[in-house]
Amino acid sequence: MEDSLSIAKDEKSIGEIAQALDSLKDYSRRGIFLELLEQSKSLANCWSKFLVVRDFLSEEKMDSLIVVLKERFPHSRKIQMLPQMRRAPAATEASRQAQARWNAIVNQKMGRPVAVPARPKVDSTVIRGIEPYRVGDKVSGLALKGLDGKIISPGDIGADYILVDFWASWCGPCRKEIPYLKAALNVYPEELGVYAISIDSEEGAWKESISTDKSEVFTHVFLGYDTQESLVMRARFGIKFIPSNFLLDREGTIIATNLYKDALIKKMEELKGK
Repeated sequence: MEDSLSIAKDEKSIGEIAQALDSLKDYSRRGIFLELLEQSKSLANCWSKFLVVRDFLSEEKMDSLIVVLKERFPHSRKIQMLPQMRRAPAATEASRQAQARWNAIVNQKMGRPVAVPARPKVDSTVIRGIEPYRVGDKVSGLALKGLDGKIISPGDIGADYILVDFWASWCGPCRKEIPYLKAALNVYPEELGVYAISIDSEEGAWKESISTDKSEVFTHVFLGYDTQESLVMRARFGIKFIPSNFLLDREGTIIATNLYKDALIKKMEELKGK
């Protein structure tokens, strides 16, 4: 299989072969660890091997293994507790959302931007070779579904400057920026618009947060998270954390990024003072 990897030409084939090779190596490694676990007399060795193999064993195999280990190490408290240390049930959408909210709360308390989850449920090979936008680049092809279901682009807002803002309902720091964005719009109601892109997984949470924050003055659009379109869009803008924002001029050229708190108003003062 490694020979196949060396002669593969296209990226898709290389990715598939590499993934298969990694899976084979991982399977072999776990098999060896299981064999060592069943034979070893050392508590430390057994425990380290058990932590490796426990997540892929069947319930029947796990039960048999626990019986053997408890007989082998009758005085080990952690071995005797093994029935209570089974692998956790698979994550649900609700549990993932709860974890995301918890992470957002912790990051907000620590004053850190909220990191975007790194592994969406899509084929990540589609973003290979995508170069993120930089200041001076012109944004094109940006058009997403709004609150009424219609497709909206930043150019539809008709303002001299558009702030493209990536956020999510579960992101505390994102929602703390809303008063500053509203303040900028109050000062520059004709010259400035906010194109707010949600990366929420659920439209319901997105719409509820808009109502709660009374942020209907923004132009809200929904990108979502676990989709191919979202992955490509976030790669194109180089989104590694939220909130992330990009100030565009009327031609769609990026003239500034990540204008937080009063920085947006100061930037507008600078631009309008020209």
